[in-house]
Amino acid sequence: MSTVSPRQTSFNGGQISPRMQGRIDQNIYSISVEQMVGWLPLLQGPAEAAPGFQFIEKCKQAARCIPFEFNVTQGYVIEAGAGYFRFWTNGGQILSGGAPYEIATPYTYDQVKRLFYVQSADVLYLFHPDVQPRKLTRTSATTFTLTAIEFKQGPFERQNRDEGVIVSASGVTGSITLSCNAAIFAAGDVGGLFRIEAGDLGDIPSWEPGITIAVGQLRQWSDRVYRCAGVGAGGKTGTVPPIHGEGVEWDGMGSGTDINNKAAGGVQWEYLHDRFGIVQITGFTDAETVTGTVQRRLPFTASGTYDYTGGYRPPEETPWEPIETGVAYAYGTWRWAFGAFSPRRGWPSCGAIWQERLIVAKDSTIDGSVIGDFENMAAYNEFGAITLDMAFRVTIPNPNPIRWLMAETRLMIGTAIAEYVMGPSNAASGIGPGNIAIDMQSNAGSAIQNPVMIDGRAVFVQSAKRKIVEFGYQLQRDRYEAPDLTRFADDIGDPGFVELAWAKETEKHLWACRGDGTLAAALYLPTEQALGWAVRKLAPGLSAKSICTISDEAGERAELWCIAQLGSEHLMLRMSRVRHSSDDDSDIIMSDAAGVYEGSPVTTISDIDWLQGREVEILADGKYAGLKTVSAAGVLTLPYAASKVTFGLPFPAYMDLLEPEAGGDNGPAQGKKKRIFRVHMRVWRSMALALEVHGQDVGVLPVQRSDSPFNEAFTPLTGEQIFEPGGEHDRRARVRVSRVAPHPATLLAITHYMTVEQR
Repeated sequence: MSTVSPRQTSFNGGQISPRMQGRIDQNIYSISVEQMVGWLPLLQGPAEAAPGFQFIEKCKQAARCIPFEFNVTQGYVIEAGAGYFRFWTNGGQILSGGAPYEIATPYTYDQVKRLFYVQSADVLYLFHPDVQPRKLTRTSATTFTLTAIEFKQGPFERQNRDEGVIVSASGVTGSITLSCNAAIFAAGDVGGLFRIEAGDLGDIPSWEPGITIAVGQLRQWSDRVYRCAGVGAGGKTGTVPPIHGEGVEWDGMGSGTDINNKAAGGVQWEYLHDRFGIVQITGFTDAETVTGTVQRRLPFTASGTYDYTGGYRPPEETPWEPIETGVAYAYGTWRWAFGAFSPRRGWPSCGAIWQERLIVAKDSTIDGSVIGDFENMAAYNEFGAITLDMAFRVTIPNPNPIRWLMAETRLMIGTAIAEYVMGPSNAASGIGPGNIAIDMQSNAGSAIQNPVMIDGRAVFVQSAKRKIVEFGYQLQRDRYEAPDLTRFADDIGDPGFVELAWAKETEKHLWACRGDGTLAAALYLPTEQALGWAVRKLAPGLSAKSICTISDEAGERAELWCIAQLGSEHLMLRMSRVRHSSDDDSDIIMSDAAGVYEGSPVTTISDIDWLQGREVEILADGKYAGLKTVSAAGVLTLPYAASKVTFGLPFPAYMDLLEPEAGGDNGPAQGKKKRIFRVHMRVWRSMALALEVHGQDVGVLPVQRSDSPFNEAFTPLTGEQIFEPGGEHDRRARVRVSRVAPHPATLLAITHYMTVEQR
């Protein structure tokens, strides 16, 4: 038999999986625990009792939290429910005329849960595959507008290839009718775009210099059609070909003489159209006929209502004058394409702001806007050319749908089965049409959830919703990798992960809402290789549904907000801050759905309607005042008068330590019979901690000390606290540390004094 005293000085490995509890050879074993519930691992090593949630106000109904971070001191939480948004900021709800400020939305609750969002300054872009994308714009500190995004000039699906399917238009501008000789239209096309390309411009003569021309005649140059609107003194074309894309311009001087003392020439050319026209479909008649509004003037050759047998003229010209007579022409064109987005074809499911573009994804296709113009999807510039700054469309080599996009140096792409990055194929030029490379990097696969960005890494929920994965660049391998962040605590994902939130300040915790209504938190700092998980169960009866983080009003730390269900109601809650040395302990809330009263001393507190009939724990003027039940009328009666009272639902907070591995005379101590006869706990500003050893209660860090006046709050303990348990030898040597009253606590280290048998 040997006597040993192993000391655990760090708990930042958090809770590890049962699969890891025999791995005494792994470094993480010595800094981990079997269960960490209601405690949080800290970077420096301690375990900190997790703070509680303060009640802010009731939600309208079941809803999701969506963050809107205008700047570091102006963060909003959007309560997104079926058909509405409400707004919360600076610890309260935005009101209008005494009622919650609310705007209408087109989303059902199921759609809200799948909304993907990305923010740019004071605009939040919202995506769902079944709803036209919206943008939420902050118009003042307390007002917002929600508008549908009308993408301009694209994007479009692949062009029709069947030359026998002809579409013709009733006009080239304004409100028109599109007709087809085949059944290609459906009611779901309304709201979408339709592109028509000129069937042929070969019958329109090309512009040439020095040619006699008459008003009304047509000429083409660089796939653009122009009408002569005026002729200069010489009656001939000038020397500068027309290249403009709107209005009227001269191709020469129009007056004066050249070096040969002849009329200089010059014609006014009115731009009519190029090869492409765009219509927004506004009405469905039947499968062969729809109505629409022209967004970009159509080629007149697409129109079938004008007889050009006698010559060419734009359709709206009256009276008609025969020009180049005797040329017959066929109207309509098989060169057409539907817009990529519409109720029939679906809408983008996610997006990102990257390289000064709005990037959106639908199915396995990515569309990027024109640089600096987020809602413009034009593939051609004003000269009809494809340049790097124009919109682009690219399909990833994977038929599975894209589930998230995230902007970093390269665009990170998550699909149902794999992860990709996109960047320029030629690094010397920017991303744009013809200069795009997409490479697969990993095959973790993603769930339909917003990832979070942490230090240049995309952290996302894996497709089965049981793992959380980090996707980031690894210099050693010159590629992006996707390690599993739950690899040491795989059971943490058994309930399924619903939503992620990143609390950068102050303690760098990654929070996850789980399918069973509980939360999980991970200390996560990859540069320090710090990763440790804990479970944060809410008070019994309280179930977390959605979480997000925003900056507090001072811009100093991230606040975790939570919508939780209690009975039939949904509550908006805000987590109290994790305690720091400069904090007043009485400001740290350690109960759930908690209320706070500050004012003149009282013995009753009213209007506690969210906790009616529920038993709450009370902290009155810093002293634990026990458990009391809130009456059916929402009144809490205190045991004594107090001027600062915190009351709320108690939630579980305990840590089960791993079996000690030290002191075996003939090999590992794990699995041998052992007895712990003394425990030293080093704590900082702590009280109300209970110790259980070998399944027996040993003692509690006193809530009341013999030298503490009864009319004052008790002083928390700091330093080494000694317990001497009894009990028989066993092979498990279980030790549990629990928080048993609503006081903050910090466990710095723990030492087991124990005897270990030979077997």
